[in-house]
Amino acid sequence: MPAKLRKKDADCEFPLPAGWRSEICNDGKPRYKVNVTTNEFHSGSRCGQIASLADPAAEFEPGDFAHMSQVIDAAPYRGKHFAFSAWVKASQVQGWAGLWARVDGAGAILAFDNMQDRPIKGDSDWQEQQIVLAVPQEAESIYFGLLLCGQGHVYIDDASVAESDLLPTSVPLPRSCGIQYQNLSPTNLDFGEGMGWGYRFPEQCRAPAGWFITGEGNNNYEIAQDKSQSDGICLRSIDIFSADKPGGDVDAFSSAYVLQALHTDYLHAGESGERRVKVLKFSAQIKTFDVQGIGGQGAGLWLRADCGHQLAVENDYMADAQITGTTDWQTYTCCIDVPTNADNIYFGFGLVGSGAMWVHDLTLQFDDAKSLRPSSSRQSRTLEPTNLDFGDGMQGWMISGSKPKPFTVVVKPDQIDKPGAQLEISRKGSSVNGFVTVMQMISAEAYIGSKIKLSADLSALDVDGAAVWLRVDGPQQKTLGFDNMHGRSLRDTCGWQQCACVLDVPPEAESIAFGVMLGDVDANKSTGKRSVYARNLRLHSIDGDSESVTDQMLSPVVYDARPLNMDFEQ
Repeated sequence: MPAKLRKKDADCEFPLPAGWRSEICNDGKPRYKVNVTTNEFHSGSRCGQIASLADPAAEFEPGDFAHMSQVIDAAPYRGKHFAFSAWVKASQVQGWAGLWARVDGAGAILAFDNMQDRPIKGDSDWQEQQIVLAVPQEAESIYFGLLLCGQGHVYIDDASVAESDLLPTSVPLPRSCGIQYQNLSPTNLDFGEGMGWGYRFPEQCRAPAGWFITGEGNNNYEIAQDKSQSDGICLRSIDIFSADKPGGDVDAFSSAYVLQALHTDYLHAGESGERRVKVLKFSAQIKTFDVQGIGGQGAGLWLRADCGHQLAVENDYMADAQITGTTDWQTYTCCIDVPTNADNIYFGFGLVGSGAMWVHDLTLQFDDAKSLRPSSSRQSRTLEPTNLDFGDGMQGWMISGSKPKPFTVVVKPDQIDKPGAQLEISRKGSSVNGFVTVMQMISAEAYIGSKIKLSADLSALDVDGAAVWLRVDGPQQKTLGFDNMHGRSLRDTCGWQQCACVLDVPPEAESIAFGVMLGDVDANKSTGKRSVYARNLRLHSIDGDSESVTDQMLSPVVYDARPLNMDFEQ
């Protein structure tokens, strides 16, 4: 039995000890605390806890969760089974809680388990829980910890890691958002089968039968049969036709995609021998009303091929022909070369921001020849960057990131006696534990075999981390070089200074991505305005000997060899 606490040590809370880190995924609203407490313990005098806040204004949402974790080197466990054990107690857990562990390597998740198939719910006394994962030879790191999804309190104590002879508890790795809806052949292209999947997928009752709806904030959109076209459908933001509230609560970051997932076996039905690359073409007629997108996004078709856990290996999202404003009926087409190892295809249509789009006369066709079009993952890339001085506003730029919605992005006239404008990325309120980036992606063709430099003048106001970033990608979107100024990014408040990234562009490079980013991860920062300002962006080739590359992939991450403070007593 643990010793009785001295009165002065009771009811105390402390930060997580060395080795542990936390993340709260809650769109910036204060719904959790992650720390050490003396109110509960399995042994000793304290334990780790994740607790939802009692504030009734917290307004928990289904996607809210918090976790604590450690990361260690995978080398001692390669070719073996890794076991993470801990004693866990739960109190009033209305969502679910559990241990979690993940094996990473070669830029991919190799094994994962978060106990979602055996969740901890409600109230439970201290119980030992365990996760076992197989660690492949290519593994680089192992993450492990505790998570809480939804409201409640969950506690962890006396954790340990070890080799194990037990069978892995890992769950099938998550792939892309619609794999569970995969069809064996194109389904309901004329929308004559009505809406919903019935009892099979009741959560997709808003989508046409055989289709599913996804996208950030897709609940701000509705789908209805097109009364003017018997084979048509309308995707629109809520209240777009209301005189009182045009566009509803939809903003430029909201999106809805009506998609169908399709197994690629139908492409090769009846064939024998080696598979051949085939061209897949998706066409439809579209008209729009008052589509207000941002950063070159709006309404359009969507076509993509996945190969296992390599997502979007080939894709055509009409990136160079997004539809905005009000337009009459017009035929649009997407086209991709389907890789021979592809096992999933998405096709459909989507809307970013407010407005309405009508779609009908959908066709999905394929051909043995490769003459229709070059690889669509490369065909829409421009050869050179555009609008680097923001003189044309956001033209040519797009907004992305892990949590883009809480941030604001504006272009303002430059405050100095120069032409062009400056970019401002800002955030108010508590931390969102994420980042936003304003970016472009271009073809690598003009830079093959050279060294490229991205530079910009940045200034910052009370930021966690602001930077320029540069990435070179090769076949199947493999990252060949990357730098986001990690370890030298702008922090807190600082005046104008030049920031730069330098990378090599090898012969196999296909695309170059670059941009300006703002992170927001420190929950202790003030809730006031946090901003980064950017101007004088330039992307150009440089002499091979003039500057050294800043490629972070040349310096592999070094992980701790063993976990720390597993009993939370330090």
